Amino acid sequence: MDRILKKRPSAPATASDPSLPKLDTRISSPATSSPASSIESSKGDFFQAMVPRAIRSLSRGSNTQSPRSAGHAPSSPQPRRLLSKSHSRASTIDLTSRRGSVTSEEHGRISRASTTVSGSSTASIDWRSQAVESHAALEPDTQFLRNKTGYLVITTDFIVVLKSKTDFLAAFPQQAAEAPRNSYPPMPEPLQVIPIHELVAVFYAESPRPSFGMELWWRSPFPSISFRTAQFFFSLPKERQEQMDCIHRQIRTKGRDPPDVSRVSMEVEERIKKIIISEEPEHPNCHPEVFPVAYRTTPSKDGSSIKSDDRSKKGPDGPSYYFAIGVNLCFLIEISKGSLLQEGAPEIKYERYGLVTLETFQGHWFPHEERFVMRFRDPFKPVIVLELASRYYKQIILTLMKADRYLRPAWPPVWQTLETFQVVHMKNPQQPVAGEDYGGFQRTLAAYMAAYKCGPVEWEINWKAAIAPEFRLLPSRTGGHYSALQLLAVLRALRYNDYFTALSFRDVDLSELWGRHEVVRRGNIAYMDRNCLSLTEDERWEVQRGSVLHQEFHALAFGTKVIRQIDFTNSLRSYPVDRDIAGHTEQGVQFLTAILNLLETGLTRCNRLILSGCALSREDVIRIVDALTPTIIDDGPELVATRPGINLEVLNVSNCGLSDQSLRNLLETLPYTGATLQDLDISGNLGRVNAFLISEFMECAYDLRSLNVSGSLMGTIEGPLVSFEALVRLIYLEELNLSHFKMNEESISALERYLLHLAAEGAAWSGPHDTPALGSLILNDCRISGYDAGRLFSAMTGLYNVHLCLNENPLEDGIDHLARSIGLCWKGQFGLHMDMVEFREDASYIQLIKALAMNKHIRFLSLAGTAPTPKPDGTCSAETCEALAQLFERNESIRYLDISGFSGKLDEGQLGKGFSRCLRGLAANKTITHLRLRNQNLNDDIGILGWVITQNSALLSLDCEDNNFNLTSMRYLVESLRQNDSIVDFPFGADEQQQLLRRCIKDVSSSNGGPGSGSSSASSGGGGGSGSGSGSFRPFGLEEQKALFKSEIRRGVLELRGHLERNRAAAEARSGCFLNHDESRETGPSRGWPALLLEAPASATPTDAAEARASAAAPRKTVRSASVVGLGTIAEALYRVEHTDEALHSLSSETASPGPASHAPSESGSGSGSASRSPPTPELEHQLDSPKSSLLAEDAVVQEGGAEPPIIDMPTSALDRLWSQFKLTPSSSAAAAEQTV
Repeated sequence: MDRILKKRPSAPATASDPSLPKLDTRISSPATSSPASSIESSKGDFFQAMVPRAIRSLSRGSNTQSPRSAGHAPSSPQPRRLLSKSHSRASTIDLTSRRGSVTSEEHGRISRASTTVSGSSTASIDWRSQAVESHAALEPDTQFLRNKTGYLVITTDFIVVLKSKTDFLAAFPQQAAEAPRNSYPPMPEPLQVIPIHELVAVFYAESPRPSFGMELWWRSPFPSISFRTAQFFFSLPKERQEQMDCIHRQIRTKGRDPPDVSRVSMEVEERIKKIIISEEPEHPNCHPEVFPVAYRTTPSKDGSSIKSDDRSKKGPDGPSYYFAIGVNLCFLIEISKGSLLQEGAPEIKYERYGLVTLETFQGHWFPHEERFVMRFRDPFKPVIVLELASRYYKQIILTLMKADRYLRPAWPPVWQTLETFQVVHMKNPQQPVAGEDYGGFQRTLAAYMAAYKCGPVEWEINWKAAIAPEFRLLPSRTGGHYSALQLLAVLRALRYNDYFTALSFRDVDLSELWGRHEVVRRGNIAYMDRNCLSLTEDERWEVQRGSVLHQEFHALAFGTKVIRQIDFTNSLRSYPVDRDIAGHTEQGVQFLTAILNLLETGLTRCNRLILSGCALSREDVIRIVDALTPTIIDDGPELVATRPGINLEVLNVSNCGLSDQSLRNLLETLPYTGATLQDLDISGNLGRVNAFLISEFMECAYDLRSLNVSGSLMGTIEGPLVSFEALVRLIYLEELNLSHFKMNEESISALERYLLHLAAEGAAWSGPHDTPALGSLILNDCRISGYDAGRLFSAMTGLYNVHLCLNENPLEDGIDHLARSIGLCWKGQFGLHMDMVEFREDASYIQLIKALAMNKHIRFLSLAGTAPTPKPDGTCSAETCEALAQLFERNESIRYLDISGFSGKLDEGQLGKGFSRCLRGLAANKTITHLRLRNQNLNDDIGILGWVITQNSALLSLDCEDNNFNLTSMRYLVESLRQNDSIVDFPFGADEQQQLLRRCIKDVSSSNGGPGSGSSSASSGGGGGSGSGSGSFRPFGLEEQKALFKSEIRRGVLELRGHLERNRAAAEARSGCFLNHDESRETGPSRGWPALLLEAPASATPTDAAEARASAAAPRKTVRSASVVGLGTIAEALYRVEHTDEALHSLSSETASPGPASHAPSESGSGSGSASRSPPTPELEHQLDSPKSSLLAEDAVVQEGGAEPPIIDMPTSALDRLWSQFKLTPSSSAAAAEQTV
């Protein structure tokens, strides 16, 4: 090595010298034009030999060892041998107690102050050519200098620690009062040399010592990938502040960063990127933002924090730490001590955190404070605190803020300042982020799913709901329940979203969240809405002490002012009995109290409560009653309402298990909200109430649209149940359900007058579309005779789109009058439901069928379960078949026909054997498009049904389930559908396939003689054998046959679906429209009928058919989670902050102060928040001044059940020029130009 150095030329090497190795790209080399960085060639062979070696120490690609690694300095007159002990290293990431991906043993952590030389040898630098920027004496450190006072010198390129001021003057004679002219004293060897461009972090030392210190972290020279650290203490805070300001000034003015890619070496960055791709495989093209950081706190075995002063006896090198930010996650990565040239990859450990779980980010914007604290909290887990420091802290803040705005675009921007990013003296810019993909819901949900590490959920968006667009969380496809984390991810993704006006959790079990509580801080409570209106302290405390269900649905109802309805149907049918809720007084469904509290204070528009199927407790009903009842006091001659009752639009408490007393209390208070109530449903409960309560309520109702009291009334009533005057007043009434109550003559007369009144009004209007609002009159099981039914049907003449439901009524009494009314109807368009009606005589049934065949105004007809009494032999009479055949052949108005049978233990409603003969009339029918023939034993005469399918060209939907088809019948139907070109809907679901498989196996077992007989040839395997041998082969043969049946059924189903898809594509091609498979609106209270209407695109362009299809699907079809495109095509640098150095550091020249006094809050600063906020406190700023405590350490960080952190108001300082120069790179999905904030 020495021979090589002696052959170097005496002239300084230049950048163009090809003999020099390539410089390391991850650091910024000193400027060649600076006199402080120039190297004098006239100082002799000593400096000439060491200059190339100093340069090689900065090179990443050089294989030459540094003098430190070689063990001595060749040109040094007195080489110094260093003694050091090897220590085991400890991972600062406690992977066994948190979320790390690698486990390791406990060992020590990282080095502190050392007497070794960093970067290059002592003799490799000409200190006389370095310009001294600042210098100061250090306090004695017994662990560092053995009671000797050190001396700190900051030059243009290095931070140097010498033994004394005498050595300082010897190394830098230009600083002496009388510098030697012709000779120099011997060159002292520095104790520590730190290249400024290698610094990772500079911050106040966190030590219990009564002095004022600073701590430095820097990178080891290539090829090492370790970090080094040291602490320096001063006697006065002014001295420390001057040295820190000088270091930061050198970083800004001379050692400015190259492009962001140079923050981390290429080899390290590639390994970090592999980690992030493995954790976020759905974003393989995203380039993570990686920052070197100093990990300020190490968790010990007992859970306490090990501060830096407690680790000062370790070796010189320690692991390196990096903070990486992906799309939905961020990572704290530890790379063990090692070299890039060593064999085998170094050990890498990391922890992952969800970006949306960032609870608070606390720090300071001034350049002299690089420490910051991040708190991450997962649901039902303790908080995780990261105390870090980095010279790139501003880029980290801006990157995290941009990620937060991108992942939660619907959240109030001021929330970032008040709760999440509490950065002192930083002006919070309002970063505009496009809120596409349904108000940002999709990206927010993906972020919460990734953070909580839970599986996806099924959801859809319905634009055809009464309140649209409606978000619907669908039940799991697997049949199980969603976990608590999956439900929380959905609820928090919906928080503050202004896109949806209605939410639905129908048939989704929310019991996983019932009774769960967790200790949370104020920032996790939605105390502020989108308009920055805040709750009072009492209101906030009420939410904070509530359950998770209470808190989350409070956030949904309060966070946005557009949600009007939440559907909780069957979402909480029972309460978990194994959950301990001791100490919590909130019972019942828990989410109801949150919504009622907001309604009482007028802080939400969500006044449509659909609680059907929820297990409402007595306390829940009392809470509803209290909210509906106004508080009235007696103020002299008048009664004054101090608090008016809430105004509900929808109250659905059907099937909630309410008792008689609960129903009575509820109905007695409903008149208070009669002026606004539009929908009331109390059906299906265990209790009953007197009918006069409904009569009293109807006298107070003015805007009712739907009333359902089916099965909830008892007793008798004098006069009509609902008076004619009350019905006429309800001009918007759409549905009236009075089922399961015996109607008296007065009630029938009132309904008849009401229908005549509507028909008279409709006749005075212009056309069939300008008709009264009434859509359904449901009178099931009301003891209505055929005579009374005829009166009602005759009164409907002239109405359009009205459904009359007369199921389970004794219509045979007076069937003549009903048949005459149906046959003589001359105007209108109706739906007639007569299910489960029993006819004792065939003649009565035939008379009704003949009248229906003559009618020309019934559009929907349902006769499910309606049939004459079956004959002893179970056959259908020839007269009945002939009447039904005439109905199929001659009727020209019916489009929807349900003539299914019913078979039960106590009742039957089938037409009997031979019914399929009447289906011949369908061959020529041109009007019936939807036909149901369930449970009519069509398997016996499948040939007629197959022939009808081949001949009919009008049917679109044919439902033949539950007809005991065998495999041969199925194959015949599939072949018949092959010859049909109109049917596009033929239900044959999983249940039907399982029934078919069971019948096939049963038939095989019967043909083999049952379980005790010998097996068939397929199962026996041919020849004879012993009985035991035959028995052993039988199960194998049956399994083979079962597999064969499954294969045949699957093949038949696929072929059937192929025929249906062929017909659908042909229909769309012929018309240029799209087939709508949503549920039809023409069937009234009957559900499950597909519309199958050809609809034109909403906005189609003749040049782009694909775009026309997409535009038509958006407003007309239901969007499901499986059909939504994910976020896999995002930009590579999604959160990169593009800036100039002048913009990044412009704040220091305008607002920063040289001393600790600059930490005080500005008196002229104004906080950004609501008026109800408490005034800001200077507690955080005071802690930043203290050199004896960690920034926001144990006393400032909120512990479980402890006090909250101080609220930081953001002063409006001179930052406009800074933010005007920041250009935030927009996401690719935003499809917008760069935004200048």
